[in-house]
Amino acid sequence: MKTDTKISLRISQVELDNIDDFLVRHPEFKTRSDFIRYATMKQLEIMERGQQIDEEIVPIRINKKFRDIFSDLVDIHLFSNIDEAVNFFLERSVQTNKLNEELSTLMQGFISTDKLIDNYKSYLEDRATSRMKKEKGDMHDRK
Repeated sequence: MKTDTKISLRISQVELDNIDDFLVRHPEFKTRSDFIRYATMKQLEIMERGQQIDEEIVPIRINKKFRDIFSDLVDIHLFSNIDEAVNFFLERSVQTNKLNEELSTLMQGFISTDKLIDNYKSYLEDRATSRMKKEKGDMHDRK
């Protein structure tokens, strides 16, 4: 049987308000204790893997499949932590120009979409101009 130990924790009202706001958006945490327990254990896991929180690092979410792959690479000691593995593959994709190729492909889609929108706008403007000319012609013919 698992028994919980009660502890006291001092945090500012602002921090508590932030936790409460988070809990409203994340009902999977039933209580503050559930959330604080989870967050503490996650932080321990991060620190155990050697991942230091750095102000210049942007936290990202990756899907479970990729996270498992990176974790496996850490477990077999190819990398010391997940950050190192992810950065390695990102750097390699830049060095081999794969990232630029993928970005170009993505941007082509946006450029094509922009052209399509511009063409449609031009079509609407031409149509409106033609309609205005026709109405002017009709008015001229009535005189």
